[in-house]
Amino acid sequence: GDTARNAVSAAVRGRGAQLVATESYSLSVTGIQAAAGPAASNLMANGANAIVLTDGPTGGLAFISEALRNNGLSSAQAQFLGLQRWDVSAEALSQPSLQGGAFAAPDPGLMAAFEGRYRNAYGEAPQDVAALAYDAIAAVGALISEARAGGGSPFSDARITQAAGFAGVGGAFRFAPNGLNQRNLAVLEVRDGQAVVVERAARGFESFAN
Repeated sequence: GDTARNAVSAAVRGRGAQLVATESYSLSVTGIQAAAGPAASNLMANGANAIVLTDGPTGGLAFISEALRNNGLSSAQAQFLGLQRWDVSAEALSQPSLQGGAFAAPDPGLMAAFEGRYRNAYGEAPQDVAALAYDAIAAVGALISEARAGGGSPFSDARITQAAGFAGVGGAFRFAPNGLNQRNLAVLEVRDGQAVVVERAARGFESFAN
């Protein structure tokens, strides 16, 4: 929606790239079909070489990606980039229009290691929120350890928002001074119906980026 579009716009500008166009559509088959033709023409006319799709597998992702390709926006001209996890849907990964597209997700290798430890401890697969709960408790433990070693409050603003962040199950994470959280994610590319890691999640941070 608008929140995702605004975040993408800010990220593009902040990294010196050029945002050539934004497009929206009603979340229905007819809405997507009506918007896809003009959107594809506008994107091609403006020379877009990457298209960020804020939609996901449970919404209109398959429909909008297929409609844009069918209206002339080829994969050779523009790669689809996703903000949501496409790998939660085998149907999305097998979608011809999404082949070659890329999306961000928790690092599969790190997540597999966590899931293995969890199974060994509890005899079953962890639920999706288990990793977040683990990260929360681990962060609290790290803050308390730092306070014991260096003094001061373990939960001061400075400690909670430290630029180095914390080691997370699926990649490093941290809390920004503006109240938002940031996570290092892996980049995966869709190849022959499979999500292939093309860039691992970074294990740490350097400094806060505006």
